[in-house]
Amino acid sequence: WTEPQLRLRTRSGIKKYDLIERIGDETFWFDAEIGKPKFESDQVPVILPTPRPAVVNEQIEINGRMYGFSAVNVGNPVACIFVDTFDLDWRIIGRSMERHAVFPEGVNVVFVRVIDRENIELRIWERGAGETSSSGTCSSGAAVLSSLLLKTERTVSVHSPGGMTKVDWRDDDEMVLTGRADLAFCGEWPAH
Repeated sequence: WTEPQLRLRTRSGIKKYDLIERIGDETFWFDAEIGKPKFESDQVPVILPTPRPAVVNEQIEINGRMYGFSAVNVGNPVACIFVDTFDLDWRIIGRSMERHAVFPEGVNVVFVRVIDRENIELRIWERGAGETSSSGTCSSGAAVLSSLLLKTERTVSVHSPGGMTKVDWRDDDEMVLTGRADLAFCGEWPAH
């Protein structure tokens, strides 16, 4: 695609991408409108004793311990556990939680450390993939839930081992990611 704007149809709706900056032929900075978050328990989905308008500060037992989590659907389900430090077995917790019975479609598990009102740091366990260094939807889910819980502003820089992504949860409810994309492969789609 050579145009500065792209509209892409996905299973979760049409996404809009705007090219902000191009550095050579291999590094690109984009704004990406990725949709509006869904908070209702049946839309995440999360099976709870009673349906909730938002999945906030729920409890889940993982390997004999209780953890508090909040969840949102940002194109796929994301559950966040807020932590003060990553000095816990987050990979083991994430692996167990990803397939827990309360998440009928599985869930991305994100461990969130709030740095300040404009910055959060993540560790990500993605459903079906395991430990992941960066994820746009996980970054969005963590940013939106951080704001919903009044831990941050609506625009935050999300730091993960794979880099930094800015997430803006606009007043019209649209989530916008600003981040870098690097060329990993180039090819041609056959005409027939």
